[in-house]
Amino acid sequence: MIGLLLSSKINDIAPSGTLQMLDNAKRLEREGFEVTHLEVGDPDLKTPEEIINVAIEAMRQGFTHYTSSRGIYELREAIVEKKGGNLKSFLDPNKHVIVTPGAKFALFAALSAVINPGDKVLILTPSWVSYKAMIIANFGVPYEFDIDNHSFDDLEEFVKKIKPRAIIFNSPNNPTGRILTYQEINRLVDMALTEDIFLISDEIYDGIVFSDNFVSLSSFKDAFDYSVIINGFSKTYAMTGWRIGYAISNEEIINAMVKVQQYTSTCPVSFVQKAAAFALSDKRVGQKVEKMRLLYKERRDIFVKLLKEVPHIDFKFPEGTFYIFPNISYFINDDSNFALRFLKTKHVCVTPGNIFGTGGRGHIRFSLTVNKEKLVDSFNKFLQFIMEDI
Repeated sequence: MIGLLLSSKINDIAPSGTLQMLDNAKRLEREGFEVTHLEVGDPDLKTPEEIINVAIEAMRQGFTHYTSSRGIYELREAIVEKKGGNLKSFLDPNKHVIVTPGAKFALFAALSAVINPGDKVLILTPSWVSYKAMIIANFGVPYEFDIDNHSFDDLEEFVKKIKPRAIIFNSPNNPTGRILTYQEINRLVDMALTEDIFLISDEIYDGIVFSDNFVSLSSFKDAFDYSVIINGFSKTYAMTGWRIGYAISNEEIINAMVKVQQYTSTCPVSFVQKAAAFALSDKRVGQKVEKMRLLYKERRDIFVKLLKEVPHIDFKFPEGTFYIFPNISYFINDDSNFALRFLKTKHVCVTPGNIFGTGGRGHIRFSLTVNKEKLVDSFNKFLQFIMEDI
């Protein structure tokens, strides 16, 4: 009965499929089983010690109070310097940047700033599960377009048909590891300028790239008035629990996002902002981040080599992130059932592909966030499962 009293928008939001799998895994662990976690996008590597020390010192010095809802100037300035791209020449830290408690909140605040109730928002899928829920929570109407199985000509026709208020895309992509090319983002920019559409570019994995193909939306000056660039520290710096992200956009959108932040979280954690500013500029941290990137690449290469030997398995070669997204529909089309059975029989937890939207069905996502030994062991269990248990 109480469900009838809840907000309709909340009733329309499905629980997180990733966290549901994690809950299933935790249940097995409480029963005494050892589970290998390949379901959540949380790096197994530690935050660089230098970053931790800066946060501790900031706390000791009393930097533990409210900051501006825009974030501290020192960090906003560092973001412009490090991430401004082709926009750097005219970006103003006081006008064009907001620091948020995680990139997820930056996305939510951006949607709050640009969409009206009933506005359509187009998600390029497969995509991170939170986009759809955030759109619904902001009274928008989510639409999906499977970018992996359709052309950009098809996308352009679809955009003209539905006339969305905004398009959300993620490059490098969770769950596939795909990187959108310069030409593809340029097509999105053309659509934005022609059809008056906001582009929300989630670039949280831009520090975990294994090719020269990555292009930020910041490369397109002409699109600045329509652009919201989202990023953060969780993945690149192994700082998922620190909850620190940011957005770069035009002054009007940033001011609107600041209002959202003023009446919700007030500001990001003060001493975490100090540590984040340091992370962007310190050479030792940069060297450790590069070692992390190379380690993820090594894991990617190991898993790709193993997976290529398995007949009837297709996947896109991950150009970034620490994910791989094989199609297992030859063996079983119900990816949720596959993931649950794999967990129960082999005690390896992966994420079913259907939660990543159109184009994700019939896939599973492996997070390559365990050491090489566990990764190879998990692959062997996966091989045994598809050969013997299905």
